[in-house]
Amino acid sequence: YEVFGTKGTLLVRWLFHSSHSIEPAIIELHEHADRVTDLTLSTSWCVQDEIRMNWQYLNELRHFCDCVLQNKPLASGGADGRAVVEIINATYVSSWEGRKVKLPLQKSPDFEQMFTDMGQASRWHIDDEDAWWSRY
Repeated sequence: YEVFGTKGTLLVRWLFHSSHSIEPAIIELHEHADRVTDLTLSTSWCVQDEIRMNWQYLNELRHFCDCVLQNKPLASGGADGRAVVEIINATYVSSWEGRKVKLPLQKSPDFEQMFTDMGQASRWHIDDEDAWWSRY
């Protein structure tokens, strides 16, 4: 994960590309261009409990099923999901247009055109896109 802020960037990464690893996530705070603070947590806690608590998708699925079976409201609904998508969309627009973007967005961006333009402007190119894949 990368969180960009006005005072720095927070980087959270796992060496083994999984939040299920018994290794702690590497957490770094990058301030200005040269200051890096290591915020990595030690492994002094109960690893099994930490892994169990952080199975995000499994916990979301359990919550959703419980809400359906017990006829309970979801902890976060469609409006929350829409807000997250709008933030992500604003991030793309801000990055591509090189400007600050205010929320709520005033109009729906033409993402098909934006991503086409990004692809054409990129110095990276995959010759055979059908041959490219990821297991994630």
